[in-house]
Amino acid sequence: MKILKTVSAAVLAMFFAASAQGQTLKDAIKFSENEQYDKADVTFKKLLASEPANGDVYYYYGKNFISTEDLDSAKIIFKLGTDKAPTNPLNHIGLGSVALYQGNKTEGMALIDKGVQWNDNKNIAISIEAAYGLINAPIKDTAQAMKILSKARELDLGKDKKPKNANLYIALGDVFLEANKGGDAMNNYEKALLLDKANVHAYLRQGQLWLRARNFESALKSYNDAIKTDSTFAPAYREKGEFYFLFNKYGLAKEQYKKYLSLAKNNFKARIRYAKFLFLAKQYNDAITEIDLISQTDSNIAVLKRLKAYSQYEVRKYEDGLKTINRFFALQPKEKLISKDYEYYGKLLLKNNQDSLALKVLLDVYNADTTLKELSGDIAGAYLKTKNYSEAIRYFTIKVSQPKDVITADWINLGLAYYQTAQFGKADSAYAKAAVLQPDAAIVYLKRAQANSKMDPDSKKGLAKPFYETYISKIKPAEVDKNKKTLAEAYSYLGSYYLTVTKDYVAAKAAYTKILTFDPDNTKAKDAMELKELKDVVVPADMNVPNTVPSDSTITPAPGN
Repeated sequence: MKILKTVSAAVLAMFFAASAQGQTLKDAIKFSENEQYDKADVTFKKLLASEPANGDVYYYYGKNFISTEDLDSAKIIFKLGTDKAPTNPLNHIGLGSVALYQGNKTEGMALIDKGVQWNDNKNIAISIEAAYGLINAPIKDTAQAMKILSKARELDLGKDKKPKNANLYIALGDVFLEANKGGDAMNNYEKALLLDKANVHAYLRQGQLWLRARNFESALKSYNDAIKTDSTFAPAYREKGEFYFLFNKYGLAKEQYKKYLSLAKNNFKARIRYAKFLFLAKQYNDAITEIDLISQTDSNIAVLKRLKAYSQYEVRKYEDGLKTINRFFALQPKEKLISKDYEYYGKLLLKNNQDSLALKVLLDVYNADTTLKELSGDIAGAYLKTKNYSEAIRYFTIKVSQPKDVITADWINLGLAYYQTAQFGKADSAYAKAAVLQPDAAIVYLKRAQANSKMDPDSKKGLAKPFYETYISKIKPAEVDKNKKTLAEAYSYLGSYYLTVTKDYVAAKAAYTKILTFDPDNTKAKDAMELKELKDVVVPADMNVPNTVPSDSTITPAPGN
């Protein structure tokens, strides 16, 4: 687990320097449960200054550190609690929880059991904390937690056999949920609300369970009930944001997250979570902005460097992205790197023209997990740049075999690789697939024309003609200047075809005349105008070249494709 900060002896001394300002332990716990961890921290310090022997304060202060994933500080506080209030069971439970988080099952279970024995089922709140200690860490014991809470329930029912403690039934629901018994969990959450209709934690748990059961309407209602009950309860807004995110309602999700952050003020963990949400919602520029704001407080959080590098790639800030991911690699231990890190690293290298290294990185990732079919496109692109066309064909073929992930560029690039290996029929077929995906993209008709021209070098069959004509028709007037070279190529083909194949000299001269309207220095067109066949030809003012632009349905692959 990542350590966000530690408590030094000097800092511990400061705990006792502050004076109490009238806030209670109940207030501090509420701040912590509302994920206002910094505010809770200040309040706990003040309480310790006024009640240095109160074991409960140490325990809940330690829990606040666990919530921010700061196990070292939690352990120090729990240990102080056992020193200052040695007979209080809670801090032993706290130390046991830390041990379980750190992977020490034997020590953790023993310490929690010690706290349970000292409590001797006298205090339901302590039993609840022991149960959570057994289910919150990665190492769990739901059976023992249920045993502890079952005894607490007997105490709660008392002689009148009536339940009284709503929090006990929430804890029972949580243990059942950890044991994958959703029905029993829901029954206990409902019992908690019968006892306390204002218990926002019960509404929150219900919402989470409904969402898990894919009862989306009930989940949203539960979150809204929590917010109606306590409009300052930050976790409900976070869960509601996550709910909207699942349905790709990013605007609503973002709105809920902003409310969450406004309530969970200075919650470092919450802001990191928000940055992750923005990335997952594909709000890459917003993610970068949020990460930069967080980094003003701490610029060495590895996960933020990861998200920033990923986001910079997605918004085409390739040079910055490469710098960021290199800083990320310097911060993140090698054993904690994931395949996605290398994937983005390889992509960023590729965009920064470090093709050989990019290819090595991407191949390592792909060979380790060949289910990453989408990565085959990047590998193919690297091979294309390094002019290894046979390997480019191999990997582009893998990429286009996944229809849902295929984009127009994949088919175009596969066509280019075929074209470079003189497989012009296959190139044309690939370009035809690109045209299906993006029928208004002029470039695919240009590429089809070039491939068909290679299959019909003397132009006698006119294979390239319909594609050059369609290409011309797709170029808007405002785009002529930036496409002068390829437009000249298209009109030159048409001029040559009319001149040498059909002997339509008027159409031929019209084609060459058209070139000179946007490229007056074009030598080929000027020379053609001097040919004896064209020199004295008069072109009607209203004549348009190409004469006839075929519909897409008439454009078919060349024979043999």
